[in-house]
Amino acid sequence: MRKNVILSAVGYTKNHGIPEDAVKLFTTGFLSDTDGGWRLRYSETEPETNAKSRVTLTMSDGAVEMTREGPMSTSMVFKTGQRFQGVYATPYGQLDMGIFPSEVQYRIGSDDGEINISYQLDLQGQHAADHELHIRFADKASHERA
Repeated sequence: MRKNVILSAVGYTKNHGIPEDAVKLFTTGFLSDTDGGWRLRYSETEPETNAKSRVTLTMSDGAVEMTREGPMSTSMVFKTGQRFQGVYATPYGQLDMGIFPSEVQYRIGSDDGEINISYQLDLQGQHAADHELHIRFADKASHERA
Protein backbone atom coordinates (compact mmCIF):
# COMPACT_ATOMS: atom_id res chain seq x y z
CA MET A 1 0.00 0.00 0.00
CA ARG A 2 1.26 3.46 -0.93
CA LYS A 3 -0.69 6.69 -0.41
CA ASN A 4 -0.07 10.25 -1.49
CA VAL A 5 -0.34 12.43 1.61
CA ILE A 6 -0.42 16.10 2.50
CA LEU A 7 1.65 16.84 5.57
CA SER A 8 2.46 19.63 7.94
CA ALA A 9 5.54 19.60 10.14
CA VAL A 10 6.29 21.98 12.98
CA GLY A 11 9.63 21.83 14.74
CA TYR A 12 10.88 24.12 17.42
CA THR A 13 13.63 24.65 19.93
CA LYS A 14 12.73 24.92 23.60
CA ASN A 15 14.59 27.26 25.93
CA HIS A 16 13.94 26.49 29.63
CA GLY A 17 10.79 24.64 28.56
CA ILE A 18 9.42 27.56 26.49
CA PRO A 19 9.05 26.93 22.73
CA GLU A 20 10.83 29.34 20.38
CA ASP A 21 12.28 29.39 16.86
CA ALA A 22 9.40 27.51 15.21
CA VAL A 23 10.01 26.08 11.73
CA LYS A 24 6.91 25.11 9.72
CA LEU A 25 6.65 23.04 6.57
CA PHE A 26 3.65 22.15 4.40
CA THR A 27 4.29 19.68 1.59
CA THR A 28 3.21 16.46 -0.05
CA GLY A 29 4.75 13.05 0.42
CA PHE A 30 4.16 9.32 0.34
CA LEU A 31 3.12 6.92 3.10
CA SER A 32 3.74 3.21 2.58
CA ASP A 33 3.56 0.15 4.78
CA THR A 34 6.65 -1.96 5.43
CA ASP A 35 7.21 -5.28 7.17
CA GLY A 36 5.81 -4.45 10.61
CA GLY A 37 5.78 -0.67 10.19
CA TRP A 38 5.35 2.44 8.09
CA ARG A 39 7.50 4.71 5.94
CA LEU A 40 6.77 8.40 5.30
CA ARG A 41 8.81 10.20 2.61
CA TYR A 42 8.82 13.85 1.64
CA SER A 43 11.13 16.57 0.33
CA GLU A 44 11.87 19.93 1.90
CA THR A 45 13.64 23.05 0.71
CA GLU A 46 15.96 25.13 2.93
CA PRO A 47 14.46 28.65 2.86
CA GLU A 48 17.79 30.53 2.92
CA THR A 49 19.69 28.48 0.31
CA ASN A 50 16.95 26.67 -1.65
CA ALA A 51 18.88 23.42 -1.02
CA LYS A 52 16.62 20.40 -1.28
CA SER A 53 16.63 17.45 1.11
CA ARG A 54 14.78 14.17 1.01
CA VAL A 55 13.46 12.99 4.38
CA THR A 56 12.42 9.43 5.19
CA LEU A 57 10.76 8.51 8.48
CA THR A 58 10.45 4.79 9.24
CA MET A 59 8.17 3.85 12.14
CA SER A 60 8.11 0.43 13.81
CA ASP A 61 8.26 -1.13 17.28
CA GLY A 62 7.78 2.23 19.02
CA ALA A 63 10.80 3.81 17.30
CA VAL A 64 11.13 6.39 14.53
CA GLU A 65 14.20 6.42 12.29
CA MET A 66 14.77 9.66 10.38
CA THR A 67 17.11 9.80 7.40
CA ARG A 68 17.85 13.11 5.69
CA GLU A 69 19.63 13.09 2.32
CA GLY A 70 21.00 16.31 0.89
CA PRO A 71 23.61 18.97 1.72
CA MET A 72 22.75 18.62 5.42
CA SER A 73 22.43 14.86 5.92
CA THR A 74 22.04 12.56 8.88
CA SER A 75 20.38 9.44 10.17
CA MET A 76 18.82 9.34 13.65
CA VAL A 77 16.87 6.78 15.65
CA PHE A 78 14.32 8.06 18.14
CA LYS A 79 13.23 5.63 20.84
CA THR A 80 11.96 6.91 24.17
CA GLY A 81 14.67 6.85 26.83
CA GLN A 82 17.43 5.51 24.53
CA ARG A 83 20.39 7.67 23.54
CA PHE A 84 21.51 7.63 19.90
CA GLN A 85 24.97 8.68 18.67
CA GLY A 86 25.50 9.68 15.05
CA VAL A 87 26.99 12.21 12.66
CA TYR A 88 25.46 15.35 11.17
CA ALA A 89 27.07 16.08 7.80
CA THR A 90 27.11 19.69 6.60
CA PRO A 91 28.78 21.38 3.62
CA TYR A 92 31.37 22.65 6.14
CA GLY A 93 32.23 19.29 7.69
CA GLN A 94 30.83 16.66 10.03
CA LEU A 95 29.63 17.12 13.58
CA ASP A 96 29.28 14.40 16.20
CA MET A 97 25.67 14.33 17.27
CA GLY A 98 23.76 12.71 20.09
CA ILE A 99 20.04 12.65 20.74
CA PHE A 100 18.11 11.57 23.80
CA PRO A 101 14.34 11.32 23.18
CA SER A 102 11.99 11.88 26.10
CA GLU A 103 8.86 11.21 24.01
CA VAL A 104 8.36 9.28 20.76
CA GLN A 105 4.78 8.66 19.63
CA TYR A 106 3.18 7.93 16.31
CA ARG A 107 -0.29 7.02 15.15
CA ILE A 108 -1.23 5.81 11.68
CA GLY A 109 -4.94 5.74 10.83
CA SER A 110 -6.73 4.74 7.66
CA ASP A 111 -6.81 8.32 6.32
CA ASP A 112 -4.41 10.26 8.53
CA GLY A 113 -1.65 10.05 11.11
CA GLU A 114 0.79 11.94 13.29
CA ILE A 115 4.28 11.74 14.73
CA ASN A 116 5.35 13.55 17.92
CA ILE A 117 8.94 13.56 19.14
CA SER A 118 10.62 15.48 22.00
CA TYR A 119 14.38 15.16 22.36
CA GLN A 120 17.60 16.67 23.63
CA LEU A 121 20.26 17.38 20.99
CA ASP A 122 24.00 17.33 21.71
CA LEU A 123 26.60 18.50 19.16
CA GLN A 124 30.29 17.73 19.63
CA GLY A 125 29.50 16.38 23.10
CA GLN A 126 27.81 19.58 24.30
CA HIS A 127 24.10 20.13 24.94
CA ALA A 128 22.85 22.22 22.01
CA ALA A 129 19.10 22.46 22.61
CA ASP A 130 15.86 20.71 23.42
CA HIS A 131 13.61 20.12 20.41
CA GLU A 132 10.09 19.06 19.55
CA LEU A 133 8.87 17.82 16.18
CA HIS A 134 5.18 17.41 15.31
CA ILE A 135 4.16 15.97 11.95
CA ARG A 136 0.57 15.49 10.85
CA PHE A 137 -0.47 13.97 7.55
CA ALA A 138 -3.63 13.01 5.70
CA ASP A 139 -4.49 11.04 2.59
CA LYS A 140 -4.32 13.56 -0.28
CA ALA A 141 -7.32 12.03 -2.10
CA SER A 142 -9.49 12.21 1.04
CA HIS A 143 -8.33 15.77 1.71
CA GLU A 144 -9.16 16.90 -1.84
CA ARG A 145 -12.69 15.42 -1.63
CA ALA A 146 -13.42 17.32 1.59
